Amino acid sequence: MQHVHHAASGKVTASFLDVLSCEPPAAEVVFAAGFAGCCGAAQACRQSWYVSLRPLLSRLYPHRLCLLGGEIVESPSAFRASARVLGRVHSLDASCEVAASRGSVAWLQELPMPSCRSFMAVLACGVKVYVLGGQRPSKAPFKLRHLGFYPLASFDCFDADVQAWESLQPMPTARRGLAATFADGYIYAAGGSNCTDRLNVLERYSSKHGWETMPPLPTAREGLALVSLGQRLFAIGGLGLSGAPLKDVEVFEPPSRWTKLSSMPHGFGNCSAVSFGGKIYVFGGYSGIGSEEAWRQTALQQFDPQEQCWHALGGAALPHPRWGSAVALDAEGRLFVCGGYKELRASRHVEVLDLRRPHKGWRTGPMLPGACAGCSATSVRLPGFLR
Repeated sequence: MQHVHHAASGKVTASFLDVLSCEPPAAEVVFAAGFAGCCGAAQACRQSWYVSLRPLLSRLYPHRLCLLGGEIVESPSAFRASARVLGRVHSLDASCEVAASRGSVAWLQELPMPSCRSFMAVLACGVKVYVLGGQRPSKAPFKLRHLGFYPLASFDCFDADVQAWESLQPMPTARRGLAATFADGYIYAAGGSNCTDRLNVLERYSSKHGWETMPPLPTAREGLALVSLGQRLFAIGGLGLSGAPLKDVEVFEPPSRWTKLSSMPHGFGNCSAVSFGGKIYVFGGYSGIGSEEAWRQTALQQFDPQEQCWHALGGAALPHPRWGSAVALDAEGRLFVCGGYKELRASRHVEVLDLRRPHKGWRTGPMLPGACAGCSATSVRLPGFLR
């Protein structure tokens, strides 16, 4: 398939199919990457293209929730030394309501990942899924300080159109527990851990220049959430150098400016966040080692970047609190939370919240085919004619 390049942009290139198969705001990312030099008339008509082709695209390329990797603790211990790391990929029809009674039958098995890994970053654009970093069990004799794992620099892409994986240029910094997002046509990867120290690394990828090192995060952290709104990146929560959960919220405005914003009411490690309707939603994670409640959080918090204030959404607490879950937001504004750890045991629970009507609370989705945590999820268009 022919790819569209723009010499001046040096950003992630996009095929015509990628452009047509993206929902806003992902479509804006792809247009920024491939059509940055279009004339004003073309810019004005791009939305009409999308509107007219959307019914056809929805049939040919329906949205599916993809769940990748993760780990299972076969003999729970304080250090998860016995975790079995997975390389499986499953998908779920996210474009229609699926009855919980169907169970794991609703999940379909896709082409496995090139390698097993957990606690990696995953993001999708059009029909492509990008997988960055993560960790695998160490083949060397067990060393307590490494917790039996080593970090990965791998950067892979799954093209759903041709059903194939491609290995891209590895990240300069191998790490697990990182977060990644699209912003202004680039892929950004922030934070993480080399299994010894927490990192403040920020790197971005473009097809022309490869990986570039950007100004580091003000606060080193792993298990953070990274969300983009326009060109701005919001780094939220995570585990700091001491291992304590962080309240810190920092925003990056390219090319080089980091600014601290209003902190979260409570610190969360391994939390998750999504952006929807100009707001940021933060949930899950744990706030420290101690009581049962400290291991996982149920609250759903909303952050307004304009007013820089936090709001707790009272009727939208997670029914099954846990951390290390896979999280994805589909084109209809439905938030999926899959698997995760409740203490040191992995979960099969899937819960769904409509962010257009969060007051209606969570509903139960089809259980995962198997319990897992440290997995990642994203919403992607998979060709319907392959089913």
